[in-house]
Amino acid sequence: MLNFYRRKLTLFAVAWLNLLASGLILPSQADSEFKAETPVNRLACMGYATWWSHDATGYHPSALVKIENFSGSDLTSQTIRFQSRFVDMSNGEVTVARKEIRQPFKPHQQIYVLLHGPQPFQLSIDDNLWPAIECKVMCRVGDVGDEGTQTLMVTKLESVTMTDDDAFQKISRLTDFSRAAPAPVKGHSDPLPPAKPLAGHAASLPIARPEGRPNQDAERSVMAFLASRQMPGLGDDYYQFERRFGLPVQTDSHDSGWTWAEYKHTRLPLKLVAGSKGRGGKVDVLVLEIPASEVKQETDLLGVARSLSGIFRSQRLPEPSRSVRYLAAGRAELVTAQAPGYQVVYLPPRPSAEGGKSFLLLLCKQPEKIEPLLAEHAKRTSVLKSFAPLFAQD
Repeated sequence: MLNFYRRKLTLFAVAWLNLLASGLILPSQADSEFKAETPVNRLACMGYATWWSHDATGYHPSALVKIENFSGSDLTSQTIRFQSRFVDMSNGEVTVARKEIRQPFKPHQQIYVLLHGPQPFQLSIDDNLWPAIECKVMCRVGDVGDEGTQTLMVTKLESVTMTDDDAFQKISRLTDFSRAAPAPVKGHSDPLPPAKPLAGHAASLPIARPEGRPNQDAERSVMAFLASRQMPGLGDDYYQFERRFGLPVQTDSHDSGWTWAEYKHTRLPLKLVAGSKGRGGKVDVLVLEIPASEVKQETDLLGVARSLSGIFRSQRLPEPSRSVRYLAAGRAELVTAQAPGYQVVYLPPRPSAEGGKSFLLLLCKQPEKIEPLLAEHAKRTSVLKSFAPLFAQD
């Protein structure tokens, strides 16, 4: 009896497969509807960068995404809406960045989409205490609803600060994730209905620029410029400073054993002096004049110092200490922090040669002591003469 039922079951399975192969039995209606609800992958994320962007209100989670048109159609006439959700993983708070574009977008053309979270954050000096943020970027092509939403990428926001220009430089060095188009999904007609016309048009996004040619719009402030990951620092060659600032406005190599070079930014009110011991061209000392109006809070100067620490960037700065000096220029309060490889000192705002008041930020490789070193060299080095009263005892 058992063998009889087995033979029956086998014959039934063979008959079912023959009917399915002949097309007399179609996939279930429920299965067709499920496929029809799956959005078409019309765009593909070919690369991205995430970071914290700084402005006058604070730090903003940011994402730059490189997008390629894999739809096989010209999307120039379509309105494409992008949305980035930045979720604080510790408390679930969400800040959403949105952008709409309508620009030439032919098959396999690539564009860049820049998204800044509108909600500012206040970050501490220690990046280990920065919030963990999830970044999810989505898009809709044309006049579609939720069913047409496509997820481009999901990642964790990197715990770094950069300018927009730094992000473009970083993403330009990345290799595209994939050159293969996403698999098309059956059940959709192509193209989508024409998009409704927009009241305004988004400007074209800038392309990546080589180092040493900064984007004026991206470098909105001195502090954002100095906090860039591309900023050279202690132990770096003068060549790296020329790529970031251009040629020095003056140099002085008459002092025995030392070379000094002064750099100025072409658009930002910033003065930087770099000193190199010996003739090797590697920077051992940095002196910066930063306008007080550019500094929102003094603790930000220690974050800038870490950015300028160059080969010592991985070292943590301990809590700073304060002390007072009675100098030729009057009473001066100094804030000092020492890492194993370098030391940082900054002085409160003082009148500068360009007018207004400026902070003085000093960095020096160990074991040199920066105060007596600058006091000695300022006496006979033209590049440092303007700083002489700040270190002279009489």
